[in-house]
Amino acid sequence: MQAPALPAPDGNPSIDMARLQELWRTTAPAQPVYPRWFKPPKRPNAQRVAEEAIRRFEELSEWRMAVRHDLLVLRGAVEGIFNDDLDDYYAGILDEWASPALIDEFNLAVSWLSGLQRRFTKPASDDRHRYETRKVELAAKWLYQAELRQDGEYLDMDPSILPFKILLPYGRLVSRRTLNRDAEPWESPFTRAYIDPGQVIAVRGSRQIDKIFRVYSSTAEQLAASYGDFAPSVRTRLENLYGTLDDTTEFANVVEYWDPWYRCVTVGGVEILPVTDHRYGEVPYSIGWGPLGEPQLTGLPEDGSPTNLARETMRQNAPHKSVGFIRFMKKQHAQFEAIMKRNLYSLKQQNDPATVRYRSTMAAQNPAPDLSARPGAQNEANFGEERIDPFPYANRNQYDQNVLMEAMYRDRQTGRAPLAAYGVFDQSNISGTATKLGLSAGAHLWKPWAANYDRFVEKDLSKAFRIWQRLGHTIEYARETRRPFVVPNERPMKGEPGSFELTRDCLDKVGPYVIVRSDSLDLSNPTIWQSIKLANEIGMPKREAFEKIVSLVYDDQMAEEW
Repeated sequence: MQAPALPAPDGNPSIDMARLQELWRTTAPAQPVYPRWFKPPKRPNAQRVAEEAIRRFEELSEWRMAVRHDLLVLRGAVEGIFNDDLDDYYAGILDEWASPALIDEFNLAVSWLSGLQRRFTKPASDDRHRYETRKVELAAKWLYQAELRQDGEYLDMDPSILPFKILLPYGRLVSRRTLNRDAEPWESPFTRAYIDPGQVIAVRGSRQIDKIFRVYSSTAEQLAASYGDFAPSVRTRLENLYGTLDDTTEFANVVEYWDPWYRCVTVGGVEILPVTDHRYGEVPYSIGWGPLGEPQLTGLPEDGSPTNLARETMRQNAPHKSVGFIRFMKKQHAQFEAIMKRNLYSLKQQNDPATVRYRSTMAAQNPAPDLSARPGAQNEANFGEERIDPFPYANRNQYDQNVLMEAMYRDRQTGRAPLAAYGVFDQSNISGTATKLGLSAGAHLWKPWAANYDRFVEKDLSKAFRIWQRLGHTIEYARETRRPFVVPNERPMKGEPGSFELTRDCLDKVGPYVIVRSDSLDLSNPTIWQSIKLANEIGMPKREAFEKIVSLVYDDQMAEEW
């Protein structure tokens, strides 16, 4: 039987380029996409990087000393005392007086900030992509919560408190985020870690962070745990440096370097991680700044020309750039403690005054009997031969002392949370409403810190989505299959699935950026909802009423549920 004849060729053999491009797009592996302005930097030299890191690290020495003093105050290891009183204090003559007010102020701020509720929104730039916009919002919320749970597994304090325990004393917050190729499907596809801000030096670029240096000390055991097995040549050089890789006592300086394309790690001149390309397209570090101190872009005006600016000037300016929460309160706090030490000593003098014993020549031939100030004690004195009088102290002006103490109390109240924030009210009849309002007393002092932390979370999550947009397709799961970024949909709208995958296509359509807001409103307070209802009844749109009164976004989901 003959085979069927082949069809005759088309008389117009043209190529369908559109179909060919579509076929190529669906079969070719996805490639990372970077901004049009981005160009990979030159490959660095690890040894020169280490030298530059140490030099830049020394430029921040005065800033680290200022932070160190703040931390010593928060530990209760530093007390306020006048220089003239130091000898008497160390001799035990002047008593100790340490006020916990500043530590309580710090802990109250941490407590308030860690209790804020955070919301994640993304304005829709195109109505055609509303669902994609909502996907990014839900992914931001899930990623934030998932990493809080994962961070809770580490040997440290609660992850909702930890960032504020770093941000408030240092005036800055640093985190590192890298792709985690070993993550389980229900975990965050990233490894995120907070870094000690005192170890990090950031170099500003024209559009993004240009370089990150991290300088810290580590034992050989810690290095092995962080970077795994070393090559034989590296192992030999590390043993020459530490003596043995099992050593847990000897420390050496570690320099970790990142730029938008390369990274490397050196220890005492030994490259334990050679220059390697990570291809993130940006430094995987996020840095947040506190609201106090001077802006990073300004400096102290010089007497001469701008060319007189030297590294020593930069070193002196650094302590004023990122300032901790207690920096501007600790001086008046120290003055208060110093004055109270003197007042306590003065009170002891009044309660147990010193005396002067006048003795005649005849009485002086015998030892003077001891005097006791205990209640009911009997003392002896030679009648007619000696006289005991109070010590002739200088006259004290009680009015001047009271004026001084009142002025100090006024200074301490400046920039400090009112007593209502601690649950201490000055009214005799306290209503439930007044008690609830006490929860927000002093919030004006802490809201700038909350706003700065929100901006930090925005940068961190947006960076995560940018990295996933570029390189998420390279993360393999179960060997041959790409690891998906699956997000549960906690409150699906009509027609939405219970979960979805955050893909590059979604991020390409709406962008990786999110907005984070926080508030401390008690949403169980009926007064708030009555205000929203009244505002809507008099003509204010619901969207604006929710935005103005409770800072909530009245989106399509809320409209559907309400």
